[in-house]
Amino acid sequence: LNNAPDLQSISVWGGEKNSPPVYGKVYISAKPFGDAVLTQSRKAELVELLDDRNAVTIEPVFVDAQYLYVVPSIQVNYNPAITSKTGDALLNSVDQVLGAFNIKELGVFNNNFHMSELIKKVDDIDASVVSVSITLQMQRRFIPNLTITQAYAVDFNNPINNPHAGHKYSIQSSSFTYNGFTCYFDDDGNGKLRIYRLAQDKRVYVNRNAGTVNYSVGSVRISAVRFTAFDGDGVKINAVPANQSIKSTRSQICQLADATVNIINNQTDASVALSRNIASTIQATVSSETGIVASSSTY
Repeated sequence: LNNAPDLQSISVWGGEKNSPPVYGKVYISAKPFGDAVLTQSRKAELVELLDDRNAVTIEPVFVDAQYLYVVPSIQVNYNPAITSKTGDALLNSVDQVLGAFNIKELGVFNNNFHMSELIKKVDDIDASVVSVSITLQMQRRFIPNLTITQAYAVDFNNPINNPHAGHKYSIQSSSFTYNGFTCYFDDDGNGKLRIYRLAQDKRVYVNRNAGTVNYSVGSVRISAVRFTAFDGDGVKINAVPANQSIKSTRSQICQLADATVNIINNQTDASVALSRNIASTIQATVSSETGIVASSSTY
């Protein structure tokens, strides 16, 4: 870092920790200030920088930072009798907390997300707050190849919620087009990934064996599939975490994204302010993550 002041954060690990292991290589992931990933030319410059410091038998390999998004659904109950703030004002305060949390608590390698810390910061926005509850999802994103049939590997590197065999819907996704239908991914609770479409608000499965889910490891494997379209900036795969703390591993950086905040009047139980997909909670978005490909090593 002393020789590369443009880098905000670095993560380094031996290739034997990859899955599958790669021996004789040291992997380096670096996040520059003001951007999500390094350019190819900057990676080449850093490899040259390491040449004089490197053991001959060890090959340094730079890999892009990958973003593990934490998606919180936040409910704030407050007592309007002891505050002059409106529900919208409280909502704005929560939004500011989320933005500051991304910058100060997350956003670099090896900074883990702890739900208890976020609850405390939201609880402190105003004396009128009675309670704060948060439910979490983890999210990875990728842009699928629309020209070929291809398999994909999506790694959360955190265990996925599966309290008992057959516990469904720990996996969800954004929409994509498959076989002419607008479709989504889910899981059957027994380790199978499925593709379904909606018909009269009911799930109609068009592929019940679309891949696998390893709940304990926190990985999703999408079998060879041909996407023909997708919404937004890529396909989003959401997973319910098994724990309230989410770890960043090796090349992954945790960031809050797609937050939902609901402000509840504690006297009437009515929702007085609601916001979904708060954009300001995303500090760095990578719309085309190349790390999600089945043929590559898992960093």
